[in-house]
Amino acid sequence: DYANGGTTLGWVPTLEKVLKFDFDTVIPGHGPVSTKADLQRFKDGMVTLQTRTRELIRQGVPKDQYIAKLKADDLGWGLGADTLFVRNAAGGFYDELAKAR
Repeated sequence: DYANGGTTLGWVPTLEKVLKFDFDTVIPGHGPVSTKADLQRFKDGMVTLQTRTRELIRQGVPKDQYIAKLKADDLGWGLGADTLFVRNAAGGFYDELAKAR
């Protein structure tokens, strides 16, 4: 939630800490009830999405074009205009990663 001071860069270290706990079930704020393995896949996907976005930034792809070039289908993540990520986070995600270079 970038509008309220959130950070995507903080997700990976936070998820790494959470994954150290002994649990089987994850009840997220958005999405279906999941497993610890699902949470691990999400964390791994977030690392991949960050890496790919950083590479596009390094290549000089502007913010208004990066979603069209960002590969996420192998992660099972949609990047359509109607997705929560694109509607609410994609711009801030790009800005945060560009600033952190």
